[in-house]
Amino acid sequence: MSVDPDEFFSTLPEGTTGIACHTSGTSGGAVKWYPMTRDIVSRLWLPGMRAIYESSGMTGAATPIVFVPSRAAGDGLERRGTARNVRLYSSEFSQRLVIAAFLPSRYLVAEYKNATSVPVIGRMLDLDSVSIVSAPSATVLGWASEKVLEKGLVASMDHTDPTSLDGEAAMLAKRLAIGDPSQVALEVRNRLSEKLSDATVIFSTSNLTNGQWAKIRAFMRWSPGIDRFTNLYVGSEVGPFAGSIGHDRVGHTACNEMRVFPLTLPCVDTGKELLVISRVKQKRGRLLVSRIGHGRLFLNVDTGDFLQGISEDGLPVLRGDVQRDEFPLKPSATLPSLLRDLVGYQIYAGDRFAIDGGEITNPARLIECLSGRGYPVIEPLIFLEPASPGGSWKVLAHVKGAIAGNNARDWRTAILSCTGSSSNGNGLEGVPIECDVLPQDPWDGPSRKKTLEAVRKGTLPKGALKRWPAYVARRARDHA
Repeated sequence: MSVDPDEFFSTLPEGTTGIACHTSGTSGGAVKWYPMTRDIVSRLWLPGMRAIYESSGMTGAATPIVFVPSRAAGDGLERRGTARNVRLYSSEFSQRLVIAAFLPSRYLVAEYKNATSVPVIGRMLDLDSVSIVSAPSATVLGWASEKVLEKGLVASMDHTDPTSLDGEAAMLAKRLAIGDPSQVALEVRNRLSEKLSDATVIFSTSNLTNGQWAKIRAFMRWSPGIDRFTNLYVGSEVGPFAGSIGHDRVGHTACNEMRVFPLTLPCVDTGKELLVISRVKQKRGRLLVSRIGHGRLFLNVDTGDFLQGISEDGLPVLRGDVQRDEFPLKPSATLPSLLRDLVGYQIYAGDRFAIDGGEITNPARLIECLSGRGYPVIEPLIFLEPASPGGSWKVLAHVKGAIAGNNARDWRTAILSCTGSSSNGNGLEGVPIECDVLPQDPWDGPSRKKTLEAVRKGTLPKGALKRWPAYVARRARDHA
């Protein structure tokens, strides 16, 4: 299904504009490329993205703010004779497709990395009104934090010529030069909060914790029970697959439901049977999608994502928290220091792991639960498979501050309590585990900084920055 972009471009008629989009490379391996032919765009990408945005209130008169990833090396427009070829992240392509489809009179497109910079914040504040904000939840959480804003605003002025700025950005630069940066950041946060309060936010709500939801709701000034957002599931392989459209998006229920678009032929592998998605009911499983692409029918493409059905009335309805099923990381993936030199193990990442008949789902919420019980864990949780069958899994984490008595038994009890009951398929009861505290943050600061610089320069895909909330190390001989 994926292609070599150069080979794809070479097959196009002379003078044709070719578009190839790539994944983010979260597994640590090479990115995958997918051709965006006129047929694929018109049958899949355009109707799906249009549905998501129209449900969010998008029209030609609306003013959207859209954030996209920084381009990788080689991305952008390439001219070869009379041909024009374009390479992009699929996430940027989908957003620019929307702009081209609706042609809003005013809009802003900016990169994730610049979301807290003086030039971009200034352009946001310059807009008379904002109808839609399409950005990752991490970006919205960054605006909600005075510390993150202060750091971004101050750092951006290190490589910004103040004389090149105008409007709100110029005034903001002056304020930073003569005022207290923390106070300026607080004022900016409040002004952004007011500016965006009438906008609908388009983002994936998967894996958001209760604490993160509370911060987003406070920043966006959503009244209790009234949340203005559209949840979406868009994949490089399958395009726009589902979104919280076709019903009132008000209240908590909306964030936990998405309707499947009738643009592909999806099935769900429950581990016991393969079900067409319209027959899944409330079962859980791994999503497989069949679709037409560049003259062929691709059957049961494994998305690697784990989901749960809710109902079959009309368009099938899914829970909104789609999870990445566990997958093996490539040797080149960014790993916590403890795991980089671990010999004899294959490292797995994801949002869901099956462990000896038990299950870990949404480890970010597990960490939030542990913090609420007096164990403020710094991500990630690390699970090490025992050296021999029947032994205990070791659970490792770095915990802020001192744990009273460092009582491993109490920590084990907290983990079992937070993972829920094995009777509902979402727990670790019955799985032998031992717990230990790591003496320091498992992430190597200098290594992280080096990776960040490479991503910003485009020499590494953005997926290299992905930090998963949990990693599982399995004995390699059992998973050859």
